[in-house]
Amino acid sequence: MESIALLTPVVDHAITSVVRQVGYLINYKSNVHNLETQTRELIHAKERLQHDVDEELRKVGQKTEADVEEWLTEVNKIIDEAHQFMEDERHAKKCLNGFCRYHPSRKAAKLSQKIMAELQKRKEFPRLTYSTPLQDIWTTVGYRAFQSRTSIVTQILEDFRKDNIDLIGIYGMGGVGKTTLVKQVARKAEEDKLFDNVVKVEVKQNTEAERIQIEIAEKLGLKFGEYGTLIGRELIVRQSGMGFDEKHTVPGRARILSNYIKDKKILVIFDDVWEELELEKLGVPVGTCKILLTSRTKDVLSSKMGIQTNIQLDTLNEEDTWALFQTIVGDAAKDPDIEKVAIEVASECKGLPILVVTVANALKGKNLHSWNDVLRSLKSGDGNELLQKAYSGIEWSYNQLEGINAMEEANDRLHSLVDKLKDYCLLLDTNGIITMHDLTREVARKIASTRQHFLSKGYGDEFKEWPNHEVLEKCTLISFDQINVPNLPKELLPKEIGRLTRLRWLDLSGCPELEVVYPDLIKSLTRLEELNMNNSFNKWETKEASNNISGRSNASLSELKHLPYLTTLAIKIKDANQLPVNFFSENLKHFKIFIGDVWDWDAEYATSKSLKLKISQRNQWDQGLESVLNRCEDLSLDVFEGVNNIVYLLDKDGFQQLKKLHVQNNPEISHVVHSNIGYSRIHSRTAFPILEALSLYNLVSLESVCTGQLADRSFRQLKIIRVKNCPKLKNIFSFSTILHFLQLEEIEVKDCKNMKEIVEGKEEQLTDGVNDPIEFHGLRSLTLQSLPELISFSSYHSPLVASASRNPMQLFNDKVVFPKLEALKLSSIPLNKLCDGQLSARLCWIQNLTSLIIVGCNGLTFLCSSSMSMNLFVQMKTLEIHRCQNMVEIILTEEYGEVKNMDNMFPKLGILKLEVLENLEKFCTSASYTEFPCLQNLIIEGCTKLGSFIVDPTMRKNVVDTAGRRLFDEKVGFPRLEYLSINGLHKLTSIWHNQLAPDSFCKLIEFSVESCSSLIHILVPGILKRLHSLKELTVMDCESVEEVFEVEGKSDGDYNQSEIFICRNLTEVSILNCKILKNVFPAPVAKLLEKLEKLWIFNCQILGQIVDEEEVGLKTIIPPRFMFPRLMILRLEFLPQLKSFYPGKHTSMCPSLKELEISQCDKIEILAAEYSSFQQQQHQHDTKRPFFSLEKGSYSNLEVLNMWLDFHVLQLKGFIPSFGPICLLVQRRFRTATRGLGNKQSFISCEDTASAVGLSVFLEKFQNLRQLELYFGSMEEILFNEGVSDLKTLAIHGMDNLTQLWKENSHFAGPVFPTLEFLEVEYCGRLKNIMSSAISLRNLVQLEVVGCHRLKHLFTCSVAKSFVQLQSMRVENCHAMVEILGSSDDNGNIDDADANEITFTRLKDLKLSNLPNLKGFCSRNYNVKFPFLKTFSVARCLEMKISIDGVLQNDSKHGVLRITEEEEQGQDDDNEDNNDDVDEFEKWW
Repeated sequence: MESIALLTPVVDHAITSVVRQVGYLINYKSNVHNLETQTRELIHAKERLQHDVDEELRKVGQKTEADVEEWLTEVNKIIDEAHQFMEDERHAKKCLNGFCRYHPSRKAAKLSQKIMAELQKRKEFPRLTYSTPLQDIWTTVGYRAFQSRTSIVTQILEDFRKDNIDLIGIYGMGGVGKTTLVKQVARKAEEDKLFDNVVKVEVKQNTEAERIQIEIAEKLGLKFGEYGTLIGRELIVRQSGMGFDEKHTVPGRARILSNYIKDKKILVIFDDVWEELELEKLGVPVGTCKILLTSRTKDVLSSKMGIQTNIQLDTLNEEDTWALFQTIVGDAAKDPDIEKVAIEVASECKGLPILVVTVANALKGKNLHSWNDVLRSLKSGDGNELLQKAYSGIEWSYNQLEGINAMEEANDRLHSLVDKLKDYCLLLDTNGIITMHDLTREVARKIASTRQHFLSKGYGDEFKEWPNHEVLEKCTLISFDQINVPNLPKELLPKEIGRLTRLRWLDLSGCPELEVVYPDLIKSLTRLEELNMNNSFNKWETKEASNNISGRSNASLSELKHLPYLTTLAIKIKDANQLPVNFFSENLKHFKIFIGDVWDWDAEYATSKSLKLKISQRNQWDQGLESVLNRCEDLSLDVFEGVNNIVYLLDKDGFQQLKKLHVQNNPEISHVVHSNIGYSRIHSRTAFPILEALSLYNLVSLESVCTGQLADRSFRQLKIIRVKNCPKLKNIFSFSTILHFLQLEEIEVKDCKNMKEIVEGKEEQLTDGVNDPIEFHGLRSLTLQSLPELISFSSYHSPLVASASRNPMQLFNDKVVFPKLEALKLSSIPLNKLCDGQLSARLCWIQNLTSLIIVGCNGLTFLCSSSMSMNLFVQMKTLEIHRCQNMVEIILTEEYGEVKNMDNMFPKLGILKLEVLENLEKFCTSASYTEFPCLQNLIIEGCTKLGSFIVDPTMRKNVVDTAGRRLFDEKVGFPRLEYLSINGLHKLTSIWHNQLAPDSFCKLIEFSVESCSSLIHILVPGILKRLHSLKELTVMDCESVEEVFEVEGKSDGDYNQSEIFICRNLTEVSILNCKILKNVFPAPVAKLLEKLEKLWIFNCQILGQIVDEEEVGLKTIIPPRFMFPRLMILRLEFLPQLKSFYPGKHTSMCPSLKELEISQCDKIEILAAEYSSFQQQQHQHDTKRPFFSLEKGSYSNLEVLNMWLDFHVLQLKGFIPSFGPICLLVQRRFRTATRGLGNKQSFISCEDTASAVGLSVFLEKFQNLRQLELYFGSMEEILFNEGVSDLKTLAIHGMDNLTQLWKENSHFAGPVFPTLEFLEVEYCGRLKNIMSSAISLRNLVQLEVVGCHRLKHLFTCSVAKSFVQLQSMRVENCHAMVEILGSSDDNGNIDDADANEITFTRLKDLKLSNLPNLKGFCSRNYNVKFPFLKTFSVARCLEMKISIDGVLQNDSKHGVLRITEEEEQGQDDDNEDNNDDVDEFEKWW
């Protein structure tokens, strides 16, 4: 029974299983039907759920719950599986026995079970979606990851990783890119998963707490619900203990936010904060999260919010500005026609990103006219729409400066105001130099001119005319800085400025041509506080003239005594005798006063109290000057009669306020401080306690700087001392005073012929135990130059050092050390050694040197020993050695019979210059590899005996270099060298060994070889494959050079391609004065010069072609093609054997060429032809080959064409069209035009032109001719055709046979020269007539006639009436000229002008010089008027009366006409007796 009981479950399970399996066979149809029904139900359930989800997602900040997403994914899989099952069943074969239905029926049942389970899950979802934070978009259009910006982003994120930094501020002027920067911070923070959430809120002027709180909450995925809850975050509310109505309060929302934030890693960015934010009040107190703020002012961040870490964001540099601009405008910036303008436009954006982006977007896809229009708008500042964004940000900063009005505040507030302006980013502080951004300056001027009535003109501004009377009367400030104002107008002087009774600041600085300030004008400005005449007016009237105003023509100094409010003065007075007694007032707080004729304004001034003084007589010294001297901070003294000791004869108190003292050219001064004379009370006073700089120049009697004991604090702030040309001075510092000068940072001593030592010392003064060295603990720069008697820096020696080691020609010893010395310059001193190598323990200071310059020290045979060099070059970045005649090697490596290892000796050396070392044989001797790992610039010049740079001692005795001397081999490495210059190494036959150190020269960018007379090859196979980076190559005065590029070839004529392709980055090649060079480039190299921009070949006597003909094995049926897509300048000069660019058939193309010069290349028979035309000529058996065989469209951008060729060379059909619109054709031999013509304008200069017809035919080719110059031709007349109708400039020089400019009966249709603006005729001795009836000069602006001795008049009265645009006229050295306006023509015909009045409506300047027979302007009774004439200059016109009837009547209302009759320099000696006729006067109209 028990066994039966055990078997019962097994039997039941087996029966159930069998029944189920049989059921699959029986219920096939019902199972499949159920699956179809349930699948439809599942699809409907899925669609209903999807509709609900979609409805929720349409709400802001909602996201689908993960379990819902998973259900939808799983359901889709089940539905697909069910559909596939049913599709399979419909196509299944009929089953005859029924057993084949088992598996489908079973699968249908299983799928039905899955569907039922998923339908059940659908009913169990508590929520379909959830709230998410509003995601900020961190991308920025056109953003470029500039290094300057990326480093700031990195710094901010690194700071936020620190526990002690929670708050960072960024400030900068409006539009500088603060918002873009914080977006990058946010983006990078999310990428690095530094925070759980990043929130950015734009604040601006709206600091309403509720708005900010709600925006933060939304971006954190929170929502303030009813009763103050956060939906989905009820627990937080309960924990906060909030009441029913707390949702309506700021503190309530703050507690909610604070509790949510405090346990999470969150970054909150407050962008564009205009005023203080109360962070705790908002619910983001410092310490609960990281906070980043941006503002336009540092004051808001640091002063008001107490942020300690603040970063200023500056404008972009020029390179980054251009990169950003290019990114936005795209390929348009690469268009050859637009690129130049684009660079200027980008530059005018001044590095302000908002302006760069605005302008670049506005110009995308625009044509050249639009680019030029925008450029003009930016330059003039009138591009209102483009500049509005930039201006508005700057103007906002200005508007925040309430109460800042420099004219209403005392000057002692200046520094605090400057700090505030810097905080608002309106001023920039760069290494202590305060500047203003260009755009800020423009906005400031606009604001000041409209609100403050400020008239300002500065460097670069045009000064055309003065504003009207009403504007001037309202001015409170007028400033003219660095502009020429030779004659101030009648409106301003004397009446208008005298009426500016509210004027408080008058700035006339930088106007050196200002000569007239009318009497009593300054005196009338009674409210004036600041008068700045820096580098301006200095023609003050003398004391005698001041007493008689009727005899005065200029202002006097005594007028300044009538300005009771004057506190700031910048003025120059040529002679102290001009000073009124006690002229300077105690009221002066700030001043720059120059007295004497030896001072200039160019120096830099670190203080606002500067006095430069030259007093040749003691009686010129008074209490007023003494008062200024006692208060000045920057004092310069020249001659000062009766003063031989500066302290204490000039200031008994010892110059307690002086920071800078300069003394020069004084023959009496023997001491700066002499403490051994006078009263002990005086000498106990501290001398120069805050003096920072002392310079003593040309003091022939100076015996010592300081004599006697000094008070404790004397000179203790001195940083710089410079002494020059003081012949009696034997030392600078005595033993008794040296302790006062150990803080010096710079010592410079030059041209003191008796200087023995810098620090005086006597050995007997040393006592036992006094062995510590004198330590100049602050000295960073030491210069000793032209000191022929110098023995040592200091003659002190340690008693421990044997007397044998005391070398009088050794500069340094163990008793004086310089632990911080960085720069050492020694020039022309008797030096055998820098120091004794055995004293290395005391010479550890030498390892801090970063710059060492040795010049003209002929006692040196080497610089240092190898043991010393281990210390010397540790930090060295610059080493220069010049003109040391006896130097044989730089580093003495064989000492005590031992060869030292040179490896790793120069770890930081970046610049090495070895110049004019006539006996230098080598840099050093070393058997090991020597590397200069950081060297970027290597210059070797004038080292005539130099062979190998580094000599291997194991090879030199036994091995002879049969190929000659090579400078560099595998023993020396230059892995970072960028610039290499070799000059005057006559011993070299080759620069490179065929084996070089790995990576050596691979970064070379610029290579120059000059005056190496034995060199045969420049670039040889061993070096060619390394020159990946080479851009500039210059070879000059190498008379033995046969090849510039020696490319290794194979027997079948093929080239080593690894070498050929290596020079593809060359941009400039210059080959000059290489006598036996036959060509410049091998053909394979020339084909690959894709980046070449400039090619200049000069004076190579046997050069026959530019490109050498290809080897036989490389020649093909197709002619070689030379494409130079970037070549802009091509100059070929003085190449007498040059015949062709390439000796065989070829084509060439230079689409970017702008300047082409070919001169003195006499073998060139045909300059150029299009290739198709040349082929046709070859069929006609023409043996002449053109220099250029051009593809169509070549040289289409040419702007400068400079030729010295016969016309027939240029006249080949097809040449001119190929070159397109020529802009310039200059004959360089005579002159280079400097007059601006603009793009697409022509300038031709022709020499020795004999045929007027030939010239006319030649000029037919130039349809865009704008400027023509003719030199030294034999033509009698000039004939043009219609092709010169656009001519604007015509200059004719030295054409001795020319009698007239134009034939009256010529067949030229229409008037001649209708657009001419400038006409110059010089030294045409037979010329009788300039004008004719065929010539139209209605547009003539400037007329110059010089040295035309047959001319009796310039033009007739009727012709003169056409000069409606003439502004300037100059007539010189025309000996036969009787009148300017002729009453008859050359044939004696009377000029019947129809009126008796001639008006030169625009003439401003008229100059008549050396016209000995000139009687007047016009002999007929004409009224000649010059309404705008400003200057009329007359010199050596002996017969002319300045004023005759009808001459120079003037109805001008525009100010003063200055009429000057004066001698001109450089005229003929036979007129010297007329010097007494010089007269100068002014006439008011």
